[in-house]
Amino acid sequence: MKQIQCTKHKIEFQLPTTEEEFLSGNLHDQIEAIWEHSEKSPKCKFLEIQN
Repeated sequence: MKQIQCTKHKIEFQLPTTEEEFLSGNLHDQIEAIWEHSEKSPKCKFLEIQN
């Protein structure tokens, strides 16, 4: 899983990176939130957060 952040709004999201993470369904709400945010704010950019 990767952590990403909108550089403008400083909102953090979790993004599944493996098929297992995606198919588990635990992060589907995060994918939907990323999609909705990018629809509302198409000029926003996302960066990966390094832990």
